[in-house]
Parts: sequence; C-alpha cells; structure tokens
Amino acid sequence: TGDGFDASQPWSLSLWASPAVSGRHTLCGLASPDSRFDPGELEVGLTASGVLFLQQSGSVDDSTGSYASALPGGMWSHVAVVYSGDVQGELLFYVNGALAYTRAGAKLAAGRPPLTCGGAVQTSAAF
Repeated sequence: TGDGFDASQPWSLSLWASPAVSGRHTLCGLASPDSRFDPGELEVGLTASGVLFLQQSGSVDDSTGSYASALPGGMWSHVAVVYSGDVQGELLFYVNGALAYTRAGAKLAAGRPPLTCGGAVQTSAAF
C-alpha cells in the first residue's frame, strides 16, 4: 500500500499467482479501503474456489466489467494488467502471455487510490 499514483495515466502491473489456500484473496487492487467497490476502482484476485478474476467498476457507459477463469492447480501463472490511460482507456488482462480480456472505455479513478497487493483490497486487510 502507499499514497497511490495517478491511475488515470498509462500503467501496467505484472505478477505471478498460484492458488494454494482457500478463501477469497486480492492479489492487487486500486481501491479505497471503505468496504465499497466504487466507480474507477479495480481488483485482481482469486475467488474462494481459486478462480482468477479481474473486476473493474466504471466505464464510459457506467458499467462494471469482469473476467474470471480457473488457474491451473499446482503451478504458477503469470498475470498482467495493462491500462492505456486517458478518459476512455483500454484495459487489457493477460494470463500466461495470452490476452484473456479487453475492456474499451474503462475509466479508472483520476485521484490517487492506494495500490494494495495481498489481502482484501476493500478493507486493507493483509494476508
């Protein structure tokens, strides 16, 4: 966590994931620790059943986009998120080098939401 960065500018995030414990976990997210998922926030995590997900709230049409897919058990997977920036940016989600999800018109928070890696992004609980 930290003071955040301007999430409306171009950026990329890369990590390795291997589901090893049960329960819902945030791998990384840009969100305020207020127990809500507000427009402009983003979360990459694992569901209680080990399914990888990306959730992003807020877009040109005020919708929420999401992607979910099971990761192979017992091995590490490379996960990357790329945001082109601007008001109507493109959000790209890669799993093991393959483009898994694209979202045109994504609007991320123009402020400086904290980048949280590990735990529960909406409550700032770490694991």
